[in-house]
Amino acid sequence: MYMLIRLCNGNVVKAAVLAKKPSWMRVAVAGSDDALELRLCGPFWFDEHDEPVHFAFTSLFSSGFCWQRMMEAARREDRLRQRLDTSASAVSLC
Repeated sequence: MYMLIRLCNGNVVKAAVLAKKPSWMRVAVAGSDDALELRLCGPFWFDEHDEPVHFAFTSLFSSGFCWQRMMEAARREDRLRQRLDTSASAVSLC
């Protein structure tokens, strides 16, 4: 399964899923020798450095449409995260 991942710095990388559970994923990122672990915490996914990530699954042929859906979802998640940060800044979700 292939995916596009938007990292917290705004970079978008291509990746392939190596292993997946409901709240955890290990992916191989294009151009990297190390696998990246992602974990679900509340409604959000985070990388191994606790930075938020957005992703969308794709096929090799639908990356343009996938990119648009991912950016729309990322904007919605950013708005939700801002609301959660202001209402529960001292409470950890994990």
